Amino acid sequence: PLPARGSLSVAAGPQLTGLSGLAALAPSLRGLYLADLPALTSLDPGGLFDGLETLELDSCAMLPGLTGLPAQPSLTRLSLRRLASMTGLAGFPAVGPATTVYIAEMTALSSLAGLDGLTTCRQLSVVDCDALASLAGLGNLDTVSERLQIQGNASLTDLADLAPQSAVGRVEFFD
Repeated sequence: PLPARGSLSVAAGPQLTGLSGLAALAPSLRGLYLADLPALTSLDPGGLFDGLETLELDSCAMLPGLTGLPAQPSLTRLSLRRLASMTGLAGFPAVGPATTVYIAEMTALSSLAGLDGLTTCRQLSVVDCDALASLAGLGNLDTVSERLQIQGNASLTDLADLAPQSAVGRVEFFD
C-alpha cells in the first residue's frame, strides 16, 4: 500500500481501459492523476475516488463522461483537460466550496450541463473548449470566491447563463 494520504499517478498506458484493481488503494490516496490514457473508457472502480483532495484527468481521449464519480466534498482541485470524447459533463460530482475547477482544451465539449449542482467554488476556469457555444449549466453558480476565468472558447456566443448571485472575487474574459 501507499504511505498514508499519498498520491497516485497513472500515466502513459496506451491499452488501459479501466481502473479496476485500484479501489484497494482508496483509503491511502490524497491525490489521483490520470494522464495519457487514450483507451480509458470508465471511471467506475468502486470507491477509488472517496476522500480525494486532488483529481486530475488529462489526455484520456476515449473517456466519454464522468459517470462513476461520487460526491467529492474534500476536493480542493478538479482538473479536466484534453478529454477529447467528452461532449458534456454529466456525472460531474458535487464538490465543496474550497474547490478549484479547471476545464480546458476539451475540443468536443459542447455543453456544461452537469455543472447544474455547482453552487459555490474557489475558482472556476473554462479555457479553450472550442465547441462550447454557451455557459448553460452554470445557472446555479452563486459564488466564486477567488477567480472566474472564461477564455479562448471559440464558439461561445453569449454569457447569458453566467449569473453568480452572490460574489465573484475576480473575473477574466478573453477570446
